[in-house]
Amino acid sequence: MIRVAAKEDEDLSTDKSQLDEATISMRGSLPIYNNPVDLGPQINTTYTETTPELSQDGLMLLFSSDRPGGFGDHDLWMSTRPTVHEAFSNPVNLGPNVNSADRELGPSMAPDGLSMWFTNATTGQLHATKRASVHEPFGPATVLDWPVNRLPSQPSEGIFNVTVFADSTRRTLIFETIREQPGIGRTGRWDLAIANKTIDTVCDHSEILGGPFSTVLANDGGPELSADGLILLFHSSRPGGQKEHDDLWYTSRVTLESDWEAPKKMSSPINSPQYDSFPTLSGDGTLVFASNRGKSPSDYDLWLAAPKDVEAHHLPK
Repeated sequence: MIRVAAKEDEDLSTDKSQLDEATISMRGSLPIYNNPVDLGPQINTTYTETTPELSQDGLMLLFSSDRPGGFGDHDLWMSTRPTVHEAFSNPVNLGPNVNSADRELGPSMAPDGLSMWFTNATTGQLHATKRASVHEPFGPATVLDWPVNRLPSQPSEGIFNVTVFADSTRRTLIFETIREQPGIGRTGRWDLAIANKTIDTVCDHSEILGGPFSTVLANDGGPELSADGLILLFHSSRPGGQKEHDDLWYTSRVTLESDWEAPKKMSSPINSPQYDSFPTLSGDGTLVFASNRGKSPSDYDLWLAAPKDVEAHHLPK
């Protein structure tokens, strides 16, 4: 889920002034959360709702669903609300400029709501689209001309569920993929990969996140960078969780130049005995994620967990 404004589809740059005080005050640590709540029948259906993206102000929710009324396998949908005191509106399909007969997943929105990136999971490529104002539909999506986008002739690689941090000097793109790990080879499982670019360099390669992320025993996916770039959330089936079930994990770093610390599993009540995945954060730390808790294994809904000090402002009515 991308956390920066973009001047052009391939120019992910941002101004620190865009980050409000609530965003900056997180500084590498997550808040204490209340019990997650189901976002209710206006958002969740008997179909699948997954890969959510919550805007920095908490007023816009994007997600993927295979509900009726779409154009293909999974489409991207959008719901809004006028204030954080109110429930989200009935979702609207983002239309044929964005959606296709393929599977669209992992929407990522710039803070101004005018630029969006997402994955075509059928081709494994990252797409971008823009609109002139938040009251207008998105224009035709295009495939980004980035080297980290796989070619159709490379079916074993791909970009899925991207998150990006950018400031005046760098861009960091983290995504999930199946690729070879150095010294390990192709695991057949999902890993988190990273691509870095400074203002003066080209983003011409990517690599699997090593160190504490390296494991051949688990799938890692659904990455989400906080707006300050100091927290990375993701889901994983790594040891310490629910075995083959995904749990939500996080790691942090002291500065943007620091190494990531060993990942930690988010505690109950965020994680459940079932699948919990695809976390997304608003500026004040409000968490939305997909879970099949209380449902059939293939029926994912969206859940919201508010920080204890902002609960009254974020629970849906």
